[in-house]
Amino acid sequence: MEAQGRIIWMDMAKGGSILLVVQFHLSYIVGQITPVNQIYWWLNDFLIPIRMPIFFVVSGYFARRSLQLPWRALLQKKTLFYFYIFSVWNVINFGIEAIYYPHLDHSFSALVSSWYKPASILWFIWALMFYFVIAKLGGTKPSQRIVVVLVTLIGFIMVTAEFVVFEAPVHNQVLVFTPFFLFGAWGFDFIKQFLVRRTGLVFLLSTFLYLAVRWAVEEPTGLGATISYFIQAALGVLAASTACILSESIALVRKPLSYIGQNTLPIYVSHVFIANIVMFFLIPEWLLNLRGSEYYMVPLMIVVSCFMALQIKFLSDLLGQKWLFQLPKPLALREHPRSTINV
Repeated sequence: MEAQGRIIWMDMAKGGSILLVVQFHLSYIVGQITPVNQIYWWLNDFLIPIRMPIFFVVSGYFARRSLQLPWRALLQKKTLFYFYIFSVWNVINFGIEAIYYPHLDHSFSALVSSWYKPASILWFIWALMFYFVIAKLGGTKPSQRIVVVLVTLIGFIMVTAEFVVFEAPVHNQVLVFTPFFLFGAWGFDFIKQFLVRRTGLVFLLSTFLYLAVRWAVEEPTGLGATISYFIQAALGVLAASTACILSESIALVRKPLSYIGQNTLPIYVSHVFIANIVMFFLIPEWLLNLRGSEYYMVPLMIVVSCFMALQIKFLSDLLGQKWLFQLPKPLALREHPRSTINV
């Protein structure tokens, strides 16, 4: 199903992956205040090969139009945009964290270092700055793309096999997920129609194999870890994609997931900021003490954080404070005839 040029099931996949990210972060935040049931940690561990790969595959697919832009336009509309958004919310989160995590280093040097060693809560935005440039370097010629793919696969292998481990986790993560973004931009279109035509079969096979591999394979090392992760991620992307295609006809699933998928930016950059404020300053004690709070606090905070993030976006637009989520006009690119794309 397509609406206004968007592929709904891909929006759903992106929305679902962001919800998994929010669940991961909020499990830690809620756990600082009140016990969290182990099911959330198990869910996070079990879905690791799905959560990030599907997000970057879909992000790469949606990036195809932008990659047709000339270099100057791409750098300003994408690289500068993500650098700006990262900078704004990096300062906001850094300042707020100084209040409720005073034991952490919040010196000026720590703030400066966060631009090249970003915190895990904003690393997506930081990574996307580079992914657009890397994909653009591949151009349109197969020979160029082969070189870029080989280089990124070497990085993927070196990190997943732990031949090279960087001190900052985000540097490892950027190398791990670059191939998924490139596949989304360059290769996913070739299998998209097949997934739509053979949805049920692919879903059953990929889900069965994913479950089998996740439960049967112990923690491998070296190249075994690389092969294991790659197989699990590939199966996870297929299973998640076809699950979204199958559930697209269910309005109760389609509408919220696709809406979230179309509004991932405000949710991603602000959900931790919101959850910390609510959990540390606003949540009533009686709510934390209710029976079963270890089960319901995480999903409750997911709903609250996502809702408030979307309200912040709505109010920022309403009040003319779009700088929270958009490049200010002085930094925005002036349209040039060569920068336009006919699609």
